[in-house]
Amino acid sequence: MQGALPNKIFNPLVQGTGVLVFSKLPIIVDDTLSTTSIQCNIREYTVPEIEAEMQYDRFLGATTVVPTSAVTDFSSVSLQVTFIADEDLDSYLLLYDWLDVYKRTTYRTDKNTPDMKHWDAKQAFCPYADICLMNNNNKVKTIFRFKRVFIETLGQLNQVFNSDEPVTFDAAFKFDEFFIYNKPDNINEIIGEYI
Repeated sequence: MQGALPNKIFNPLVQGTGVLVFSKLPIIVDDTLSTTSIQCNIREYTVPEIEAEMQYDRFLGATTVVPTSAVTDFSSVSLQVTFIADEDLDSYLLLYDWLDVYKRTTYRTDKNTPDMKHWDAKQAFCPYADICLMNNNNKVKTIFRFKRVFIETLGQLNQVFNSDEPVTFDAAFKFDEFFIYNKPDNINEIIGEYI
């Protein structure tokens, strides 16, 4: 699996980490980075809980609880990720620029509305972000895919100078949809957009 020149731009994948791959970010990026996908090493993630919406059904004097067919609402939850920073802090700075475009124009693309006439914060999302879990041979086995992703918060950088621990930082993301691909036969089709 290839990202945005991962061996040159980001720190090599180390044991005990996963990879978070962003499809095209809604910002202007440096010429040395891919404009179609960005690959970042992560140390920890928390997939939000998913609940079924329930309702009470009354029939012949009895009341039972039954699930509804309502679409899952993710508006009140966030994807929480702990990133491992690369030595040039490229991954941190990319997310900082993404958060910054909501209020300043420095890294905004010229226009992002469907008619390409205006810039709209509602369109400043990443089409999808994949958390890729790999086996010991670095083969992707499971993918958590989040669609229409907005960055919500970017946490502080955390470095301990007298420790071998890597520099890390946290970030939170909002999303509209969530899918799981576990040991898919068509893995190359699923991740083909950033191979």
